[in-house]
Amino acid sequence: MASTDSVLKFFDLDGHNRPFSPMTWRFVLNYKKIPYRTVWVPFADVAKTMQQNHIAPTMQTEPFYTVPAIIDDNNVASGREPAIVSDSPAIARYLDETYPDPPIFTPLGKEAVEAHVAEVRPLLVVLVNICVAHTSRILEDRHKEAFIATRTKYFGVHPDDLFAPDKQEAVWKSVYDGLDRLSDYIERLETHRPGASFPFGGDVPCYADFALCSGFMWLKKCSPEGAWEKIQDLNGGKWERLCKGCEPYSQSLVNV
Repeated sequence: MASTDSVLKFFDLDGHNRPFSPMTWRFVLNYKKIPYRTVWVPFADVAKTMQQNHIAPTMQTEPFYTVPAIIDDNNVASGREPAIVSDSPAIARYLDETYPDPPIFTPLGKEAVEAHVAEVRPLLVVLVNICVAHTSRILEDRHKEAFIATRTKYFGVHPDDLFAPDKQEAVWKSVYDGLDRLSDYIERLETHRPGASFPFGGDVPCYADFALCSGFMWLKKCSPEGAWEKIQDLNGGKWERLCKGCEPYSQSLVNV
């Protein structure tokens, strides 16, 4: 097993039922079997931790710093500087270029996979309303205070207001409409195979599959009870099959 001083460091949010934040990068790390060590970062300490580790901000407005982020020391032995990457698209490119086997963009091609991710994104934006509203309920003390303060400033309303009782019906309608639209898009793809575990990749996952599943995993862990059950069997069971297909890559199987 690799030394913990040389493996890739993966910065992720700490909290109850961890990992509870969207876990696209944990999926990718485990799928590629890249040895890594998770650095669990309490919510109120994200900015401080990123600054201490010389990790660049990912936003131009508050909260400025976000996770995930990675520091890859595997190049140090060959005389190169550690790779420090914090922006999500940049992390995807870095991991696939540095650890190409198995790939997350081919054989479909990077352009096609990124087009699939663009189709997934509107649904993820809708799920944010449910998940952000519930996240404050699983944080405590100063971390809860920091979350509410930064998200209120970012969204312009208190997180609870994103999924307030009078908005829930409309939010759920947007979720259902988004799932229907995405399902139609998937079924029109030339690569679509009915009943496949991965709606975009087929027998093997691609980055778009991980991006979509990360949204569903976030819903499972940061939403009111029964939220996932509302959608898991919709659209011919695509979403439940996807989550089951991604299960082997959801845990820290190669964590050191």
